[in-house]
Amino acid sequence: MNLSPIDNIKNLDSIQLVDEAEAIISSVKNWKKDKQFDYVLNKRKSTPISIRTFTNDSLNGDFWCARVSNLTELTDKVRHTYYESLLKYLVGSLTDIKHTHTDFEKKYIHEIYDYKVIPYNLINESPNQTISYLTQVYYKLPFPLSKRVFYELVHIYKAHDNSVAYIISLAINPKNIKGSKDDSGFTIGRYTSIEKISFDEDTKKLKWIMATCSSPGGFLPDWVTKLSISVF
Repeated sequence: MNLSPIDNIKNLDSIQLVDEAEAIISSVKNWKKDKQFDYVLNKRKSTPISIRTFTNDSLNGDFWCARVSNLTELTDKVRHTYYESLLKYLVGSLTDIKHTHTDFEKKYIHEIYDYKVIPYNLINESPNQTISYLTQVYYKLPFPLSKRVFYELVHIYKAHDNSVAYIISLAINPKNIKGSKDDSGFTIGRYTSIEKISFDEDTKKLKWIMATCSSPGGFLPDWVTKLSISVF
């Protein structure tokens, strides 16, 4: 997994993708520690949530960033409730293509103003545990970036017992989306990411990890790109 757009998606395997995603997520603890942020989930609450960020200068040939949240500042009950919300709004529906991860993403990432979703099946898909689709996501980004379009394959896996879920987004060649074209007035960006959320019913431990590499495309120098994604 990296920023090289995948040309041939026909041989992508659900099990292999999740295994590769887990290998990357498991390696984050060995990456370089970066900034730590405190985030208030609810403005009426005074307890900030600590979020640790990490970087890897060369993973599969690209610069990656990651953030890790454990929400240990919350009570067991609140963590459980928060995890259920993540399953609903981060993972999205595994059966309704109109209420996917991307659909919910548009509601909290305000730079996204439009998207297209096309159902797609990978090898070894598991009924009621996985969903895959191709998507074109349109962004209006702040100056000096112009409008961007990202072509991605999104694959989601959720365990039967809801204990863990992965959201995998892979940069793909636009030719994989039937009828797609290089949208006039848009710069083509590239984005690959892995999100893993998990909750242990016995220990009440929640973990939310996201690792990503991206390029907005165009003529921005590498250092600007790295700066922009290191604070995502």
